[in-house]
Amino acid sequence: MTKNMRLLAILVSILSAMPYSVLACSPMPGWKPPTPQSAFHNADVVVHLRVLSQEQGSLASIAQVQPIRVLKGKFVGDKVVTSGRSSCGIDSFKVGAEYVFFFNGLGAYVKEQQYYVNHLVQPWSVTTEQILGALESK
Repeated sequence: MTKNMRLLAILVSILSAMPYSVLACSPMPGWKPPTPQSAFHNADVVVHLRVLSQEQGSLASIAQVQPIRVLKGKFVGDKVVTSGRSSCGIDSFKVGAEYVFFFNGLGAYVKEQQYYVNHLVQPWSVTTEQILGALESK
């Protein structure tokens, strides 16, 4: 486990013990979003999928998804937890749109093979087409 991953794991542990109202997910100073290549390298599971629906709950939001292609690891099921007690999740997705999600050991598996989309391990400001192109060119 890299130093950054250990620090992130400690941060998540501390935040999970705090009351919901004080939780926030702000990256550490100097943190930069991963590139598609580094996100792929660090992920346990990478899947290209389509969001079919998203349900906002009081404790978590869950998207129903249709896998298009598993790019790394094993993806089981059709649900993804998109937000939870902290704001590290990604709250909204365009229904019908395609995405590439990167899941790592820190937030890959919640319960019963549900996966959690943690925005700290997702490339930001990059389109799905750009991510797929970057991964295919490696």
